[in-house]
Amino acid sequence: MPTLALTTLAPTAIALTTFALTRFALITFAPPHPTSPILHHTLSMEYSLPIRLLLLALAGAAGTLARWGVYEGAAKWLSKTGWHVPAATLTVNVVGSFLFGLVWAMWDQGRMSMQTRVILLSGFMGAFTTFSSFAFDTGDYIARGNYFGAAANVLANNVLGIGAFFVGLWVATLFPRAI
Repeated sequence: MPTLALTTLAPTAIALTTFALTRFALITFAPPHPTSPILHHTLSMEYSLPIRLLLLALAGAAGTLARWGVYEGAAKWLSKTGWHVPAATLTVNVVGSFLFGLVWAMWDQGRMSMQTRVILLSGFMGAFTTFSSFAFDTGDYIARGNYFGAAANVLANNVLGIGAFFVGLWVATLFPRAI
């Protein structure tokens, strides 16, 4: 029975999320037209907190679905190449870094509102990959000429992240049974 509910609800949830994000993106990303002050106003529109939370949740859901789709597609395609590295994860991280840069540049050029940037980067990208934030932070250090900061960020994220992973494995052995 749960499988039936999942197969029935998942396409509906995907369709509703896609519709909401597409409508939001069309309104928000549409270039302002000189004869359309209403459209121009929507680019800097302040949404109420409930609407922002809803959009953030929808963007997170879309990011999760996109991550799964990219990961599965990359895993299938790359398995044929014989790669023995986590290439699907690498694909998600590289695509996520590209999308983060694209969204940041669009905001920086004034082609996107701050709220849209937050919704896309925190919602969609937060669910899609956090590696994109790591790439952005490191790239920001490099762009400002702080090569030591960039190297320290790379080292700290990798050493502490991998170390925390192994600590998590160890902590899991301390639990006597499933929780």
